[in-house]
Amino acid sequence: MKTRRLIAISILLCAVGGVSLAQWSTDPALNLAVSDPTGDQVQPKLVTRPGGGYYVSWFDNRVGGYDVYLQLLDEQGVAQWTADGVLVADRGFSSTQDYGLGVDTAGNALLVFRDDRFGGTQITATRVDASGAQTWGAGGVQLTSGSSFLAAPKIAGTSDGEIVAAWKSDAEAHMQRLDAAGAPQWPGGVVISDAMSRDYTVSDLRAVDGASVIVSLVFQPSGFNGPKHLYAQKVSDQGAFQWGVTPVAVFDGGSLQFGNFPPFVTDGAGGAVFSWYDVNSGLKNFVQRIESSGAESFPHNGVAVSTSAREQTGPAAAYDAASGSTFVFWPERQPGPTPLYGIYAQRLDGSGARQWGNEGVTIESLGTADAGMANVQIVDGDAMAFWARAPSVTTHTLHATRVDADGNDVWSPALVSVSTAVSGKSRLGTTIGPAFAVLAWSDDRAGDDDIFVQNVNADGTLGPAAAGPGAVDQLAVDRTLAPLELTLTWAGSCSTGAVDYAVFEGTLASLQTGVYDHEPVVCSDAAPVLQETFAPAADGTYYLVAPLGAADEGSYGADSSGGERPQATPACIATQDLDPCP
Repeated sequence: MKTRRLIAISILLCAVGGVSLAQWSTDPALNLAVSDPTGDQVQPKLVTRPGGGYYVSWFDNRVGGYDVYLQLLDEQGVAQWTADGVLVADRGFSSTQDYGLGVDTAGNALLVFRDDRFGGTQITATRVDASGAQTWGAGGVQLTSGSSFLAAPKIAGTSDGEIVAAWKSDAEAHMQRLDAAGAPQWPGGVVISDAMSRDYTVSDLRAVDGASVIVSLVFQPSGFNGPKHLYAQKVSDQGAFQWGVTPVAVFDGGSLQFGNFPPFVTDGAGGAVFSWYDVNSGLKNFVQRIESSGAESFPHNGVAVSTSAREQTGPAAAYDAASGSTFVFWPERQPGPTPLYGIYAQRLDGSGARQWGNEGVTIESLGTADAGMANVQIVDGDAMAFWARAPSVTTHTLHATRVDADGNDVWSPALVSVSTAVSGKSRLGTTIGPAFAVLAWSDDRAGDDDIFVQNVNADGTLGPAAAGPGAVDQLAVDRTLAPLELTLTWAGSCSTGAVDYAVFEGTLASLQTGVYDHEPVVCSDAAPVLQETFAPAADGTYYLVAPLGAADEGSYGADSSGGERPQATPACIATQDLDPCP
């Protein structure tokens, strides 16, 4: 269990202002460009970094060949590395396929991709730390060799700090586990194959309980032109299949769309929730939950999210472990001479029963603008959803809403514009952070495709979050109970020369008598994210965060009487330089 609160004492750290660093936009017509050099930047992915901030990756064709790039944004949306991102792999491919982005428990970014740098096409995994350095070397770890057809790699960080990658190799799905140093842990790897050499393709990969992973697979039981089914397997940290010798059939009663590889979400209890659309049923959306044991929570082949006669595609599902509910959002199409498109939603209870009526609730009414790219995230038991509307065949705008467990609108107005730039957009993805959701997409508003991001706060506003739980205009505190740790996140100081920070800890009992007894916990925070995690002292403590100048220990600010808080004992740096914020 994790709780959040703002520490009550003043820490005299002013929010960054008047500087040229880009940060979250408050204007849906602008948004924030992560990478916009010449050439195309495409296929963005993003994940929340456990130590704070967000990793954004993409393929980049600025100098020829779709290279792999990465950027780290802090909680304010400020890029922490060089402008337009850090080059991870200089490849020569003239086209792209899918790849994987993940994160490990230490806050490092994990990437896996097709690689032609070392002869032929192989699969490479790499780990990038918060400074932008590749800790497994510039070449990463080569997971394959030989001349097999390789595609669709995915990667996930497991709960014990290790890493699992999965990919397609000819008709098989292959997997390998790496330790924190990048050394393979499964001799020969793990192979999911069919006795009749029928085709498996990796669809998605997620870490679950006990350092295990769940991999989903698109299976073709009767060849290339036959139906496409959805299967899944749970693999232990030792490489053992936990759901039987053959994967579990999540959906084998119709067919997925050709080229559709549905993602899934974990349920927080060792299982997963899957959503997909069936082309054999006239385009209808379904959901299934597979429990940790491999048992189906819902009837075989899932439950339909709606009985509407209209066509449904592209479902996005999110699971709320607290209530056992599955929220699903999807675009819907009414065929005709002038087709109409809308966005709809449904909540399923733990048994798969529809809670918002047989046809769900209308999020955005039918209109002539096409709808798609649905995403959904859970926020305090509500669902925050995102999607695109297409005013024309080649242009899109982005929108958001938040609904509660009863299907009621939380925001007023209910719908929020996330990006009003009428431009070609693709590959919309979302993640959830401590205070808001973050979106990333590819956007051609300047001609070539570029990578843009935007945050959406819990109240539906854009830009820096208002003060409250999760805000870092003062000091935000995360607490984990197992193990007991505090994570402090703070805003940048406006004090001149503040290039580093120190964290101090004192006792409230002394403070109540008018005595400051704080001592150092961390004397230097050189990380790009203004954040520290450490084991706290006993209850009844307070924390101060002080900026450090080029040579002096920074100010601790004024106490309630207006006097300067005294220097810590021992001091991190011998002198204290008071440089108050305006």
